[in-house]
Amino acid sequence: MTGTLAFIFNPEQFRHADQPGLVQDVGTTVATADVDVLGMCFRRSIPAIDLTEHLEGNPMDYPEQALGACEFISATLHDVLPEVYRPLAFHMAFDLLCPLAYCLQMQTMASNLLRSFRPEQVLCFGDHREAFILIPRRLPPDLANGVVRWILEQDGTPVRILHGPPPAGAPVYNEPINWNPADGEAVSRFPPVLCLTGGAGIGEQEALWRENLGAGGGRAAPMFPVMWRRALCFRGVEGARECMEWVARTLERLRREESLPPILLHNGYLDCLWTRWAREMQSCLRGFQMGRFVAEVLQPKVVLTGYDIFGHTRCLSEALWQTGITPLSVIHGGIGGIGFARLFHHGATGHVACWSQQDAKVLNHCRASVFQVWPVGSLRTDIHRAVTGMSTERPGPLEAPARPPNILFLTSPVASFVPVLQSPGRHVAAWQGVLEYCARRRDLRFLLKKHPRYDYAELYSTDPGAADGGGFLTLVDSLPEALQQADLVVLVNVITTAALDAICAGLPLVYLNASDRGPAAPWAQESGVDIVASVPELEARIDQLLSDRAQARALVARLQANLKSTIAATGPEAVERLWRFVEQVRPDVWEPRATDAPMVNPVSLWCLRFLQQADQIVLGASGTTDRMQQLRFPADAAAEAACPVDLARMVEPVFAHVLWKLQAEWRIPAGTILRRIHGLLPRRYRLPFSRCRPYLVQALLLDAKDLRRSIWRRRFSAIAAFLLAPGRWGAQGQATDQE
Repeated sequence: MTGTLAFIFNPEQFRHADQPGLVQDVGTTVATADVDVLGMCFRRSIPAIDLTEHLEGNPMDYPEQALGACEFISATLHDVLPEVYRPLAFHMAFDLLCPLAYCLQMQTMASNLLRSFRPEQVLCFGDHREAFILIPRRLPPDLANGVVRWILEQDGTPVRILHGPPPAGAPVYNEPINWNPADGEAVSRFPPVLCLTGGAGIGEQEALWRENLGAGGGRAAPMFPVMWRRALCFRGVEGARECMEWVARTLERLRREESLPPILLHNGYLDCLWTRWAREMQSCLRGFQMGRFVAEVLQPKVVLTGYDIFGHTRCLSEALWQTGITPLSVIHGGIGGIGFARLFHHGATGHVACWSQQDAKVLNHCRASVFQVWPVGSLRTDIHRAVTGMSTERPGPLEAPARPPNILFLTSPVASFVPVLQSPGRHVAAWQGVLEYCARRRDLRFLLKKHPRYDYAELYSTDPGAADGGGFLTLVDSLPEALQQADLVVLVNVITTAALDAICAGLPLVYLNASDRGPAAPWAQESGVDIVASVPELEARIDQLLSDRAQARALVARLQANLKSTIAATGPEAVERLWRFVEQVRPDVWEPRATDAPMVNPVSLWCLRFLQQADQIVLGASGTTDRMQQLRFPADAAAEAACPVDLARMVEPVFAHVLWKLQAEWRIPAGTILRRIHGLLPRRYRLPFSRCRPYLVQALLLDAKDLRRSIWRRRFSAIAAFLLAPGRWGAQGQATDQE
C-alpha cells in the first residue's frame, strides 16, 4: 500500500487534523489503536487501520518485558536514592510498568505497519507533554506520538508534524473523612483498625463502614482518605528538583550500561514520561510520610486498603510496616488470570483479603511467602441480600408478553493500555452490528447502562434508529433501575462486575465475545455465561431465551449456583471472616494499648481535624458554623515545631480543593468559602490575598460564565464588589476582621 498514513491516537487529535481536512484527503489512511477514532472513521467512511492487528507474539510478553525493565530501573534507583528512601525503590519503579509496556507494544505495532504499508508521507502529532502511569480513564496520546516519531526518524521516513491543543487539566477529587472523634478523646480509644480510602477497592471499604461495622460491637473501622497526602505538606520531603535529579542520575547509569531497549533510553520524545515519573516519586514520598502520619496521629494496629498496585499505596504500606502497623488489602473480585496478577500485584507488601479460592490461588503466585492471602468473600451487603434471596422466578414479559421485552446492554472500559487483549477494530465492528440489530428489531426495547469510567461512549452515541424518527437504544443512568426494567442482559466483549448484580437479580446473561484475542475471558467460561461469537448468534440466542422460559430459568439457575460456589461468603458472614483474618495476622488487635504508648502530637491532631472541618464545609453538613468555632489551635510551640506537617503550605491546597468543589456544585459563594477556611486557622497561617486572588478570580469567572438567571448574576456582582473593594484587605494581604 502507498499514500499518506496519519497516526492519530485520540478523538481530539482526529478533530484537530480534520479541521483542515487532512484525514479526508484522497489516499489518506488513519492508523490508530483508539476505539473512538476507529468508530469516527467507520461512521465517516475514512480508511482506517487497527494497529493492534500488527502486534506480534503473545500480548503478555510486552508487560513481562516491561516488568524486567522495572526491576533493572529499581536496582539502579536503589543506589541513587538517599538511604532512608532505598526501601521504596522498587515501589517507585513499579509505577513505570504500564507506560513502558505501552511504548514497547507501540514500537512493534508501528514498525510492522510501516514495513507493510510503505507510505509516501506520514502525518504524526509532535506533542510530547503528557504521560500516564497506571490505568488512566483516557490514554494521553503523547507517548504514542513519541514512539512513532522516533521510529520515523530512525527509518528516514518523510513526516509532517502536526500540533494539537494542549491537554485539559482536571481538578483532583478527594474523598471525605467520615470519622470525627470528640474533642479531648483519649488516645486509648482510637479504633485499632483503620480504612484508607481512595483508588480501587473503595466499594468494599464503603460497605465495610456503612453497612457492616456501625453496630459491630465496638469493632469500628473509620475511613481516612489517602488522597489527602496531597494536602498534608510534610516537612523535609524532597521536592520536584530532588526527584528530577534522582531520575536523571538513574537514566545516566542505565544509558551507560545499555540495560534497556534504545527506544526507552535514547528517545528524547519520551522525556515527558521521565518527568511524570519524577512527579510520581513525589507522590510516593508523600505516601510514605502519610503512613508515618497515620501511625503517629491515629496509632492503629491494622490498616485496611484497597488495591495495593499503586506506588504511593505501596510506599504508604512500607511506612506502616516500619512503624509496626499491619497493612491488609481488601480486594474485590475479578482479578483475572495469573498473568494479570503477576503484573499488577508483583512485589506488593501486605496481606490480602479476596473473594474466592481462585483469587487466592492466583494471588499466591505473586506474593512473598510471609504475606497471607485469604478468601473472605464479598463485603457488599447488596450482593449478600441478593445472593441469599436469589430466585429464578422473575416477573416480566417472559410471563406477560403484553409489553416488549427489555434487553439491557452493560458496558465496561475497553482495555486499551496493556496488555492488548481486546481488538479495538473488532470492538467497533461488534458495536456497529449491535446498533444495527437494535434499529432493526422494533419488537424489542433496548436499554444501555454505561460504565462509570469512560467506556468509549462516542462509539454508540449515534443510534442508527434516530434517523427514522426515534432511537432504539435508551440510556439508563441507575444500575438498579436498569436491572429492574431488564428481562435479559448482554455484555459486549468486555466483562463488568455489574454482571454479578444482574445474576443476583435473576436475569439471563449472554456474553458477545467478538473482539477477544483468544478464548473468552476465564470468568465467562467458569461462570456458565452463554457465550456467542457474532451478532447474528447473539440475536438468535436472545430470541431463544425470550421464547423458551425453561431455558432462561435453567441459565439463571446455573449462573446463580456458580456464583454461590465461587464467592466464599457475602455480607455479614464475609465481614466476620475478614475480622477473623485480621485477628489471624494481628493477634493483639483487640488488646488494650500499652500504658507507655506515645502521646499524640496535639498540633498533628489539629491538622487532621482541620481537614475534617474542610470536608464538612464541602459536604454542606448542618451545624458546620458551630462546629468550626470549636476547632482551636493548640498554643504549644514545642508541639508545633515537632509537627511533621508544614502548616503554612497545607492551607493553599485545602482552600483550592474546597473552593473548586463548592463552586462546581454551586453551594456557597467564594467569599464565604474564604471566610470559613480562615475561621479555622490561626491568624499567622491565613492565606494572603496575593495567593487567594488567582483562585477567587477563577471562581468568579466561573460564576459569570455558567450562571444563567439574573438573581445569580446579581449575586456574582455582590461577591465581586465585596471581595475586590478597596480596603477589604489589610496592609499585609490578610483579610480584615470586618469581612
